[in-house]
Amino acid sequence: MSTRTRIQTISAVAGLLSLSAAGAAFGQASTTVTATVGESTRQLTVVDLLGAPLTDLTLTPGSPSPFQLRVSDTGLGLSAFSVNGTLNNLYRVEADTSLDYTSLIPSSEVTLDYASDALNTLDNIATLSPDYLLSSIADIDCESVQTVLGLTNLETLTDQLCLLAGGLGGVTPVDVTDVPLDGSAITDIDLSSLVDSLLPISLDTADLTSGVFTDADCVNGLGSSDGGCGATGGTSHTMLRGQPVAGALTGALDTLLTAALPSGNIVGSVGDEVSTLTAVLSALQDSADTAISDLGQSLGEYAVADQEALVNTLFSVIPVDLDAASLLSTSGVYVSFPRLTVDPTTSLAGSYTGTLTVTLVE
Repeated sequence: MSTRTRIQTISAVAGLLSLSAAGAAFGQASTTVTATVGESTRQLTVVDLLGAPLTDLTLTPGSPSPFQLRVSDTGLGLSAFSVNGTLNNLYRVEADTSLDYTSLIPSSEVTLDYASDALNTLDNIATLSPDYLLSSIADIDCESVQTVLGLTNLETLTDQLCLLAGGLGGVTPVDVTDVPLDGSAITDIDLSSLVDSLLPISLDTADLTSGVFTDADCVNGLGSSDGGCGATGGTSHTMLRGQPVAGALTGALDTLLTAALPSGNIVGSVGDEVSTLTAVLSALQDSADTAISDLGQSLGEYAVADQEALVNTLFSVIPVDLDAASLLSTSGVYVSFPRLTVDPTTSLAGSYTGTLTVTLVE
């Protein structure tokens, strides 16, 4: 995992997370979300339960206050990410809006937990780059080429394969077996039928942490101005984590992606071709077997339509087992539903303010 991060803070009037207190009864808190965003197709947002940018969060003692964390990925590839949260102490707001750093609600009196359905995913789509093995259906010689193209076409050519000056039998048949072939990319594969834990980038509630913020964040937000707080980053909770699939694909993901493989001709079936003519010729011509390499050169001498006819008639392909490397990219929105609950022991009336800093790390 790299150290590239994007940070969002949930905050009130001055960009901080606040709650109100009246004696032992606490009320609402007005919040705002700001963001520092780096260059990436993967972005972090904090929204309310309806999906709108978070501008207000109500904290009521003993009552969980839910919100959403969303990581949107438009095709970055298979790589892990995590979203971590730290919290300041909550400081009392004076009448002139200054803060009393000696009167506070400790971060250890704020608990993080999650809704019963803690995780969700939206709009999950994959792009697949399958590999195949190319083989000839039977030995390829001049007669097999004649069967496809007809004698008239054949006799107009002078090429390595048929050596027409020596007659149709003038070349040794070529056997092509298991030549690696790059398949055409398959885009917009809908993964919505898969549960979160089976996606190429999977989510699992076991990766989430919860509990109180034992140590306050003294580095970010208001905590950085508290001279008595120290210089620690505070307790960090994992609020969302995506783990990429590794190695061979199995189960429902493999079944779904295998079903997306094309069923048309090897080449030339627009939108349903297994590969491209260029890829087939390159696979043959790059072979270490001289006979196969010469065959590829020879096929390249025909008109494009004849090349496609020869490839589709004389060859077959079988897909190589899919693995993580077969996935070019995935897109989607990865969501968690955290909740904050404050249980203050202070009886001093007033409003209390602190910062929840949420960081996306890749």
